[in-house]
Formats: sequence, structure tokens, C-alpha cells
Amino acid sequence: MEHACAPTVGRSGFRNIGRAACLWSVFALLCPVSSAFAQYHLDSWTADNGLPQNSILSILQTHDGYLWLTTSDGLVRFDGVRFTVFNRSNTPGIKGNRFNSLYEDRDGTLWIGNEEAGLTRYRQGALSTYPEQPRSGKKNWVTGLTGDAAGHLWVLMNNQLMQWAEGGLVPAPENRLSHDDWGMFRINSWPNRAGFWRLGQSALTLFVRGQVTAWTPQNGLPSLGVQAVAEDERGTIWIATDAGLAKIADGRIVKLDTAEDCLPNSEMSFVSGPAMKLVCPNQRGTLSMIRLNSWQRDAELQLPPDLPTLPTRV
Repeated sequence: MEHACAPTVGRSGFRNIGRAACLWSVFALLCPVSSAFAQYHLDSWTADNGLPQNSILSILQTHDGYLWLTTSDGLVRFDGVRFTVFNRSNTPGIKGNRFNSLYEDRDGTLWIGNEEAGLTRYRQGALSTYPEQPRSGKKNWVTGLTGDAAGHLWVLMNNQLMQWAEGGLVPAPENRLSHDDWGMFRINSWPNRAGFWRLGQSALTLFVRGQVTAWTPQNGLPSLGVQAVAEDERGTIWIATDAGLAKIADGRIVKLDTAEDCLPNSEMSFVSGPAMKLVCPNQRGTLSMIRLNSWQRDAELQLPPDLPTLPTRV
């Protein structure tokens, strides 16, 4: 099975374009390609093919080859031919159907974030949800999942950073965060190992592999108009802003010239995979998909005219 893509979750409406492009080319966009301009076959799947709904919120391929997708009406596993849907009505270990995020740890356990019922774990063919006793009348809203080099699982739940420890979720040490409203966005990465980002009035704050850093225009950030944040296959963090593209190298931000194929001052997005891609509008009225490590244009996408508008998520 080919690797699947995971669309950037950014601040602007352009994230819908990035997610739509991803859904229309789940397998094709991120396959290794030759140096020549690649030709792609685009396939699409909808609720008519077995999905519980047409809006996919995150995508991850696990080490055993299955493709997992989260939706607001269930968790989905795809084997390349058929979809298997897990929800409250058919799976006892699930306590809510609104899934939004995925993370596979180094032991092969799959963790799934839920907007209502906290954290769901898939291990050895069984699904279970934590906390086991939900708060009365309140939701346990997970907005992101990540891990670090020590094997810790970090969970953003109810705007609080939590850590998986001793079979349950416990609050992370207080010195890791300084904002109550932390965790609005996930960093897009391949594999899903990076972390979270938050944009405040004066700084972009990153939580990457257990460490917190803050970036401002004074220490190199091109602009506070951040559109998307991603981590490539080499562990480099990329930041798309309304003033251009930047990356973090050797502990500092380096501003880069945007690829020639991108319209000046256009909104950008990322698609992760074995090679991170930048997606941007071009002068031809289509979307260019460009490899960040070589600035090679891998594909040009014309979105189908009947593609539904996907919901904006913040």
C-alpha cells in the first residue's frame, strides 16, 4: 500500500484547499517519484463507497499497512479495498464518534483523539477509551496527540497538556506551558511525531518532542501571520507565513525564498509524506505541489468543480 497524506491544519480558509487536494489523491501525491515530472492517477472515495461521511479530519498509515481516517461520525480503517467503520453502535470500547487526530507510538499502539470522549487506544485489535469515567455533563475534548524521543505520549485535552502515565492521563508538569488556551493547532509531520503550535499576539509557540520554544519577529519569524507549521521527514520544522516561508535550522529561524511557481504573497499549505510538499496557488489558476528539499514541482492539481466545501476547523 502506498503512503497516505495528511493535510495541514492551518489558520486560514486555504487549509480547506489543502485538505481537499489530499482527499482526492490519498495515495498518489506522496509516492516517491523520479526526477522527471510525475503523472498521477487520482482516485476519490465518498460516503457512497463506505465512508461514514465525506469530511476526513486526519489520515495516518500504521506500520502494518492499514490506512486510518478520523471523521465526525466514526473511526475508519482502510485496507486498500474496503472501509471498516468503528463507532459507538458497533464497538464497546468507543464512547464518542467525533474523532479528529491520530498518533502511532514506537510500540505500534494507535492513539486516537476524540472531540467528546477523550483518548481512544487501539492495541492488539481492541479499542478502549480514557478517561474511563467521563466528567459528568462535560466533554473531554482532545485537540492533538504527539510523542517524544523517550516514548512519552502527550495529549492536548480541554486546552491542557496531559501525559500518558501508568495506564491513564495525568497533567503535564506546569513549566512546560505558559498559556491556558494552548493547543489550537497540530504540527503536520511525517511520521506524526512533531507536536503542536499556538499563535499569540506576540509570538508563535511550538511544543515539539516535549520541548517548548517561542518565536517572534525579533528572533527571526518573518511574520505573525502564520498559515501553517509542518515537520519534514528529516525533522526540520517549516513555517508558512503571509510574509514568506521559513524553517528552523540549528536552533534559529532561516527565511527562504518561496518557490518560483507560487504566486507572490499567496497562502501556502503543507502535505506530509516521505518527502514534505508545499502546496500553493500558481499563475495558471491551479495548485502546484513542490518538494521542499529540492523545490521540484511534483504535481499540478486542478480541483474538481463539484468538490464540496469542507468545514473550517480552528
